[in-house]
Amino acid sequence: PNDGLGRAIVVGDTLIYTSDNRIWARDIETSQVYWMNTYINSKELSSPCYAYGNVYVQIGDHSSSKLVCLTLDSALTLWSTGYSVQWPDLTAPIVSDSNVIIVEGYYSTTISSYDAFSGNNNWSTDISSNNFDQWNPAIYDGKVYGFSDNFGVLDIGTGSILKSIGKDSLFYSWAGWSVEGNPVIDTLNNQIILTNRYAMFALDLDSYSVNWSISSQDYGLFKNTPALSGNSLYIGTTARIMEISASDGQLNWSNTKHTATFDPVVSDSVVVFSSND
Repeated sequence: PNDGLGRAIVVGDTLIYTSDNRIWARDIETSQVYWMNTYINSKELSSPCYAYGNVYVQIGDHSSSKLVCLTLDSALTLWSTGYSVQWPDLTAPIVSDSNVIIVEGYYSTTISSYDAFSGNNNWSTDISSNNFDQWNPAIYDGKVYGFSDNFGVLDIGTGSILKSIGKDSLFYSWAGWSVEGNPVIDTLNNQIILTNRYAMFALDLDSYSVNWSISSQDYGLFKNTPALSGNSLYIGTTARIMEISASDGQLNWSNTKHTATFDPVVSDSVVVFSSND
């Protein structure tokens, strides 16, 4: 009761989701509960991630946070490892090439890799001295891309910094925290889309020069991650919902009667927006 729900994932016929301090698995057709774990000392659980037959979830608390690996069928804990967190506002772990990638740090941004089968820390790399809240890195072509006021490109195997761009070159404006959207890889246009509260812009994946940018002064504050479909970016702001051309940043359409707080979803030629209301 009274638990706020996180995002859900579907694995076969199983719906897996989290609330403030619980993780659930239910039959997606009948809603029968397969299992439920409660973490009493936690303020928030991240959304779950599924890989290699296991479920990965972050348990958030300012003083004692853990990254946990559970079995899908019975929620048995296979391993649990501590990590540092400033606020318990968590997104979800992401898994690639046996790496569990999370963002952590106290009053800073650290991207870390943990072994998906043992929980051992592979590497941890700082990319910014500012907050990391409410975003995930992107993974593409053996690289990890992070944006928390500063932009960093890391080698996924070693965590070494391949490219770093300071915040003063990236439409930075601090307001408690700035970044609330995930980086999005656009392979069609060979670029990465970055979003903070005040701007959305694209960097070329080879030169890291700015291809285009749009401002919150024109469109409202950006509060989420754009959904990429073909050459279209869909995003909601505090002032509208809209479609942006991914190749040049031009506005295709907008609707100022609606706003959107959360990440849009595109499926079967339909885009779905949602807000706190």
